[in-house]
Amino acid sequence: MLIKVGGGSAEGGQVGGIHWHMNIANEVTFVAADDKLQDILWVRMKGADGKVVEYTATNASLSPGEIEQASKRKMSCIDCHNRPTHIYLSPNQAVDDSLTANRLDTALPFIKMKAVEVLSKPYTTNDEAVNAIAAELNAYYQTNHPDVYASRLETVTAAVGEIQRIYQTYFFPEMKTNWATHVNNIGHYNAQGCFRCHDGQHFSKEGKVIRNECSICHSTIDQSFGGKTILAKDGAFQHPINLGDKNTWQCAACHKGDRTFKHPLDLGDISQFQCAECHKGNRGVPNF
Repeated sequence: MLIKVGGGSAEGGQVGGIHWHMNIANEVTFVAADDKLQDILWVRMKGADGKVVEYTATNASLSPGEIEQASKRKMSCIDCHNRPTHIYLSPNQAVDDSLTANRLDTALPFIKMKAVEVLSKPYTTNDEAVNAIAAELNAYYQTNHPDVYASRLETVTAAVGEIQRIYQTYFFPEMKTNWATHVNNIGHYNAQGCFRCHDGQHFSKEGKVIRNECSICHSTIDQSFGGKTILAKDGAFQHPINLGDKNTWQCAACHKGDRTFKHPLDLGDISQFQCAECHKGNRGVPNF
């Protein structure tokens, strides 16, 4: 996947891509409903030609007077690059990184599920977390996989140490600080990020919308899933699971960072089905 980072200087050619927002000739101003700037109610874009377009979120009922009185912020680098350092990874991402680097043994049954689970629990102190992680993981493998625990105790012990390391690197309970308290606005995977504005729900009076098609920022060259290649279609990203009529959902609707997606209904033995086998068309109910 290529990211259309672009540039903000006309000297380098046509100005475009993500860094279009930082082109000094463009001025983007917005109103947020919260101090963390996660809920964007109104956006004003002033282009190099001086033309102004104002967009309002469909769920916002702002009068012209309220917009006039509202605290406005001119968009800057840190509205996207808000975590240039002090990076706090989510449990999902941190565990994936350890699996990729072979610091966690993928042969341990359900190691990712259990690692994410113990990392996501609330702890009041670092010592409490470290002790609880060791106790819970050892108890899990002793109870549910006694053969593995007996034959691969060193591997289980190493996994406990790695998961404790992850916690001590990215979680600070005494300071009440972790990935959820300091969201990362780059991208749109575990948080709204770009979708704070580019959600397809901010409209101008003329009906113009702040677009949210994948192809605005991404060009997909090739994809693979489960060892199989998925051919890119017109450069657009294809979700590895057929989402049916849910393919317009934003990533963070399912990707929560601290848990894998869990269907709101107990699907029983049909839980391995593709989403589109039930979710068809534009109906709000499954097609059973």
